Amino acid sequence: MDTVRSYRCALDVEPPINVFSTVDEIAATSVRYSITIKTNFDAKLSTSSLVVKIPTPLDTANVEYKVPSGKAKYVREENLIVWK
Repeated sequence: MDTVRSYRCALDVEPPINVFSTVDEIAATSVRYSITIKTNFDAKLSTSSLVVKIPTPLDTANVEYKVPSGKAKYVREENLIVWK
């Protein structure tokens, strides 16, 4: 079972990772997700363990995706697109 982590801070600091998403309904049976992930780290730093799970509608029949870096796959059993 996956562990969901969240955090809260009373100080005025920026979160380490920002996720921006847009969902557009193209047609009655088609949806387009646009997801941008930005970090607040120095450009010289990198990670190899970041995983993003994007939920899809339960009645999803087909998934097409384009990722500029990393790899993505559709996990039908969990109704998720997993990007690493």
